[in-house]
Formats: sequence, C-alpha cells, structure tokens
Amino acid sequence: MQAQPRDLVQGQPILTVLEGLFRHKRLFTALALAVLLIVAAFTLTAERQYRSEMKFLLENNRSNAVIAADRSATPALAEITEQQVNSELEVLGSEDVLEVVADPAWRTLPASRRTPAAIKQHQDMLDRFRRRLHVEPAKKSNVINVSFTAPSPEEARDTLARFSTAYLAHRKLLSRPSGTSKFFAEEANRYKEVWQKANGELVAFQQQNQLVSVQDTEQTLSKEIAGEEDDLRANQASLAETNQRLIAGNNAVVKVPERQQTQQHTILSQSSVDQMRTMLVQLQNRKTELMTRYTPTDRLVVEVNREIADTSASLKAALAQRGQEDTTDVNPAWQRVKNLVVEGTINRQALLGRGESLRQSITDLQGRLAQLQSLDVRFNALQEQADQARSNFEVFSQKRDQAQIEDAMDERKLINIAVAQSPTSTFRPVSPKPLLNAALGLLTALFLAAGAVYFAEYMRTTIASARELELASRYPVLATVPFALETHTTPDLEASAERVSRWAQGPLSTTQMIPAMQNFGDIKEA
Repeated sequence: MQAQPRDLVQGQPILTVLEGLFRHKRLFTALALAVLLIVAAFTLTAERQYRSEMKFLLENNRSNAVIAADRSATPALAEITEQQVNSELEVLGSEDVLEVVADPAWRTLPASRRTPAAIKQHQDMLDRFRRRLHVEPAKKSNVINVSFTAPSPEEARDTLARFSTAYLAHRKLLSRPSGTSKFFAEEANRYKEVWQKANGELVAFQQQNQLVSVQDTEQTLSKEIAGEEDDLRANQASLAETNQRLIAGNNAVVKVPERQQTQQHTILSQSSVDQMRTMLVQLQNRKTELMTRYTPTDRLVVEVNREIADTSASLKAALAQRGQEDTTDVNPAWQRVKNLVVEGTINRQALLGRGESLRQSITDLQGRLAQLQSLDVRFNALQEQADQARSNFEVFSQKRDQAQIEDAMDERKLINIAVAQSPTSTFRPVSPKPLLNAALGLLTALFLAAGAVYFAEYMRTTIASARELELASRYPVLATVPFALETHTTPDLEASAERVSRWAQGPLSTTQMIPAMQNFGDIKEA
C-alpha cells in the first residue's frame, strides 16, 4: 500500500518540520529571498509620500436664520448628534467639495466640451484624490480628522488648506442660502409700505367716525349700560320699598294719637303750709325754753303743747288738700311717622324721576352701541390689516437684522464648523517605512516559504526517512545504506521502484527491504 503524508508526519511534529525544511531548504531559501528582494526593491524604488493633517470641530453655538414668518422659528441649541457627524462626513466627501480641489477647471468647462473622455478623466482625478484623502471622526468627540497624502510636505499642506476652504464655503452655502439678507430686506420694505397704507386707512376711518377704537368704545358703552341698568334696578327696588313705607306710614298716622300728656303738676297752698311750718318750729322752740323753767304740768307748758298739736293738725290738713295741673304736647311717634310719610312722598317722586332718567340714558347708550356695531366689521378689518402688516414688518425686520449679522459672521468665518487644527507640515514620510516594510517582508517571506514547504510535504507520497518507513511498515529498520544517485541508471531506478512497490503491497523480508531502502533516494529524485 502507498504511504499517506498525514500518516508519515504523526508522532514528532517538531522533528517532522525540521526534516521538511532540511529536505526543501532550496525551495524555502529561494522563496524567502525572492520575497525579501521584492520588498527591498519596493522600499527603495517607491516614491516618498508625506501626510498633512487637520481637524474640524462641530459646534451648535450659532443658529441660522430661518426663512419663516414665525417669530419663534429660531432653532434651539442642542448637542451634536451622531447623525450630524455622519452628515458632515458625507459633505466632506461630496464631489462639490472634492472637485474644487481635485479638478478646479471642471466647473468652468462648458457643457458642450464635457465629452465622455473628459468626464472619465474628471472621475479618475476625483478617484485619485479620494484615495489620498482620509476622513474619519474622532472617537467620542465632535472632532473630524482629515488627512491628505502627497509627494511633498508643501503640496500636502497646500492641498489640504484648499480643501478646507472649499469645504467651509460649501458648508456655509448649505447652512444658509445666498441672498437671505437681501430677501429679508425686500420683504421688510414691502411690508412697511403695506403697514403704512393700512395704518393711513385706519386713521382716516377713525377721524371720520370720531373714535379711537370700536372695541374699546363698545366695552365702555357696555359697561355704562350695565351700570345704568344696575342703577335702574336699584331705583326700582328703592321705589317699591318707599311705596311700602308710605302705606305703612299712612296707616300709622291714623292709629297713633296726634298729642300726648307730657307733664302733671300737683298744686298745694304753699304759703299757709310754710307759715304753719314756721309757727310749728317756733312753738317747738318755746316749749323747749318753757321746759327749762316749768314743769310739764304747768299751765304755760300745757298751753304750748296744745298749740303745737293744733298747728300740726292744721299742717296735715293743709298738706292733704292738693290741686292737679296737666300739660300736653305733640306725640313724637306721630310726628316721626308723619315726617317719614312726608319724606317718603318726596323720595318717591325723586325715585320716579331718576328711574325715568335712567331709562332714557339706557336707551341712548343702546342706540350708540347699535351704531358702533355697524362699524365694527369695517374697523376690525382695517385694524387687523394694519396689525398683520406691522407684525410681518417687525418679523422680517428682525430677521433682516439677524441675516445681516449672519453675513458679517460668515465673512469672518464664524460658523458652526471650526478649524480645530490647521494643516500640518511634516518632513517624515509616511511611506515607505523601511523598518516596517522589512519586518512585514521578513514575516511574509517566512510565511510564504513555510507554506510552500508545507504544501510540498503535504503533496509528497514517498518515504524519506527510516522513521517514516517504520511508521508505514510497522517493522523496525535495522540499517540504512547511503546511496549515490550518479552510479545508478534509469533501469536501476525502475527496478528499485518496482521493489518498493512490491514492498508497499505486502510485507518483505529483511533481504528484500534493504535494497528497497537503498534505492529510496533514487525513487525520490525520480
């Protein structure tokens, strides 16, 4: 049977690899040297390339003027999103930006001269420029890195500077269309004229009808009518109350007496009473005097006691005899009721007059209100026209001023795209890199040479060593004899091959195996 390579390489992989390298050392050396020579030739003959780098910073600090009539149409500031960064990357790689730098004459070329050959040449120039331009966003930031490779540092720097100028100009055109400030200025002037005309018509209408504002006048008249109606209702309530008071007062006048007793005097004989009281006092004094000189039974004392008793009795009688005198006056209750009736009558007449006056005033105010309502539609139309024109004028004036500020900012390149790093100049070429190329060439040469040796060994179907023979035959090899290839002829090689074939088909004896092993080198070379 034939020996398979995968069976022959089992057992000791390191030894197998070394034997394979030794057997194919010429192939390994030749292929490795060829690869190294190619890498060296490329490194020595390749044109040196220099790279210039710059960085763009995306910001949202500046909002653009929005072409709209809404006052609140200014966009709010927000953070930079991934979509915005991707959009900027697409703009950086667009043909409108690239062709300004890669093929400046293309835009001035007439359409009649843009033949297929010219278009192909233009596309080739753009493709070459794209291959030398590298654009990528920085990780976790709002920065975009741009680099360009050229044969010289000056060319790389200058080309990248032109690319930056073209990109910023195109970005400004995209963010704010040209002619914005002129458009806003024209619209502001137009609405100013419309406002002045509408305002003139409104003033003429006000002067003709002698009013300032229909709505204000209507509100004033409505408030006056409401106040007059409230007064009229209060007057009617007061009138009803007064009528009830008059009815009650008239009834009370009949029932309450007109006069009443105010004083009552008791009339006494005051002079005689006074005389008797004086006499009684004198008698008491005389009795006291007599008692100091006489006894109580004395005639003088008894006589004085009798006089005192008579005088006291006469005084009592005089006091018991009294006269009475009554005084009358106008009854205050009747007088108050009478006054209330008189005042109620007067108030009733006053309330009746005021009610009539209020009704007449309400009628006049309602007539004026009806007259104003007929002018309301015309006045509102004129006022709305003037207000709308004034609002539009203010909006476009504000946006005109904002657009002018935007123009000034654009002239000074104050946009949301800032150049974070200007194009750099470097005197170290980015390619070729001798050390890197040598390292990569050496690794490539070793890999290709080892791969070639591996495939050569993998495709081999012969036995190259005694160890492989033992693995294939499962018999120990007793000895090997060196074989000189130049002493054998082709028939000997054929005989040796025939013997090896017979050995592969079945077990051989030792005497048969030794010649086969001797001629194995011949078979390998064949």
